[in-house]
Amino acid sequence: MDTQNKWFAMSRKTDAEGKQSTEAEISIDDNIGGWGITAKDFIDELTALGDVETINLRVQSGGGSIVEGNSIYNALKRHSARIVTHIDSMAASMGSVIAMAGDEVHMAANGLFMIHNPWTGSIGDAEQLRADADLLDKMGNNIRNSYDRSNLSAEELQTAMDATTYYTAEEALEAGFIDEIDGANLAAASIGDMETLKDFASVPQAKIDDIKIECQARQIESLNAKLADRDGQVEALDAKAIELSGELETAKAELEEANTDAEKLKSEHVDALTKATEQTSQAIADKAAELMAEAGHPAIPDEPNNDLTPHAAKMTEEEFWNKYNSIPVDEQNTWYTENSHLIK
Repeated sequence: MDTQNKWFAMSRKTDAEGKQSTEAEISIDDNIGGWGITAKDFIDELTALGDVETINLRVQSGGGSIVEGNSIYNALKRHSARIVTHIDSMAASMGSVIAMAGDEVHMAANGLFMIHNPWTGSIGDAEQLRADADLLDKMGNNIRNSYDRSNLSAEELQTAMDATTYYTAEEALEAGFIDEIDGANLAAASIGDMETLKDFASVPQAKIDDIKIECQARQIESLNAKLADRDGQVEALDAKAIELSGELETAKAELEEANTDAEKLKSEHVDALTKATEQTSQAIADKAAELMAEAGHPAIPDEPNNDLTPHAAKMTEEEFWNKYNSIPVDEQNTWYTENSHLIK
């Protein structure tokens, strides 16, 4: 098939392992049934997609052939896949009919949805023109029935079709043609171009203005939401800073308390070591005296012989042990034996 000027495209993704996805994408971007590409071509490619569970149908079309469009609409309705329609910009005339094949219909906030009665060019006598008019009425009824997902009555739909009615996304949602509006954050440039509407002179300027206003409102809403989110982040950071500051002060207090406890333990350790040393020295001296007594050495008298130790003087217990601890260890026992009587 010559794909030049082809008005539709279909694809099915394949993962890194070569396995095909269960989703497919179909886009309709031009005059339906135009350029020699028929509904049969569309349906053949739809069948070739194989067993898919979801079809994302993207519509951006001003319409086209009623017969070709109805064939496509019916083929999509028959398909076993769940169809999600995305109206990316314009779904007008038969484009809006095909969009209704979706089990779920989304529409861009700056899109337009248009419905109208079918029309044709006819040549012939009065009977031929009357026959063509009857045929158009029947086609019109079929088209109206394709909009049955809306919440408009048959009379309201017919009135809207008679008037060639354009719906903004908000209006289409309210009327029940679509289920959801996409594209909350829209760039102003995209609503200024409106390229898809350049060939539709009948589009009311008020509708275009409504779209611009809606898009600008959504853009402001999105920016306000981002600003509020930033404010929330700043408040959270401030709260976290306060929390960390409190934790830091607590940690400082705990560190000071730990330092105080460490100093206390150190002091207690030094005191205990000094006391243990004194007790050990006393025990050693007592044991030495006991051993000397057992060996037959005379006991040292409590009162010194003034003739033998004319210069000896009494000492307090503290002075005695300070002196004892100040002399070499190998001389301590002898010194103790000779001077223990000097303790007051």
